[in-house]
Amino acid sequence: MIGKWKWIGDKLKELNINPISDGVELLDLYTQAYDIEYALREIHGNTVTLEFKHCINRIEKSYECKNSLMSKLEYIQLIARDNIYCIACIESRYNCNNCKFAEMYGKCSENDSMYRKFYDSLRYAILQIER
Repeated sequence: MIGKWKWIGDKLKELNINPISDGVELLDLYTQAYDIEYALREIHGNTVTLEFKHCINRIEKSYECKNSLMSKLEYIQLIARDNIYCIACIESRYNCNNCKFAEMYGKCSENDSMYRKFYDSLRYAILQIER
């Protein structure tokens, strides 16, 4: 069983999305997702939440039903935002002030946090495809 961020990284790697920002290549999205997974493992050990474990089949089926790159990326964005699948959020009882991940890598809402950098890169990739 894999955790949310490993799943996201695997899907992004399959899609081979690499956003370009003003001529500067950003870190591969899947690499960013794997970095979050690795950081969470270092802090929490296991990254699989009970909710993700129970919902993975539904998540996979919903993802596979998406028939365009845009719809797949938007679904990945939805999963990335959903904190019910995040071990750090669950362990901290959804309180960023008690979150060990936030302490080390920034609160998810902060512009320079590890999560926010990933999320902004994903949003940028989606905007590039919409053009």
